Amino acid sequence: MTRHRSHSAAFKRQVAEEFIAGETLHALSKRHDISRQLVRIWVGKFEAGALDDDVQAVDLIQEYEAKIAALERMVGRQALELELLKGALRHLPRPRSATTSVVTGPVASRSAEIPCCGSSRKKGIRRRFECFLGADHGVGIDQQLASDGN
Repeated sequence: MTRHRSHSAAFKRQVAEEFIAGETLHALSKRHDISRQLVRIWVGKFEAGALDDDVQAVDLIQEYEAKIAALERMVGRQALELELLKGALRHLPRPRSATTSVVTGPVASRSAEIPCCGSSRKKGIRRRFECFLGADHGVGIDQQLASDGN
């Protein structure tokens, strides 16, 4: 399996100059352990002026500017999305029955309003216990015990 190597522009320029000076493709590829096709590509780029440091610097700057522009567009989209979501959150109706305080705890259950016997909605142990004791329907065990004590 071939390995991918990255060569510097100076090395590519040196190989291309050696080829132009009269070195053979075979000798260059053996000495530097690179393919002959790669030498041909580098020579073509050298002759076109693409291996100059200034050209490479300009290409690198253009690549970075393109990345920066893409990131700025992404940040702009995310800022718009965030503002849209904040506005939607401000206009949502708040549930009045739900508690938002950590101190007060969860909302109390409405078990006193649920019919006791014969109801499939009755699930709590307290309600079963109230039915077992014969508590009146709709009256909680606390109220039943309070009325028995008087």
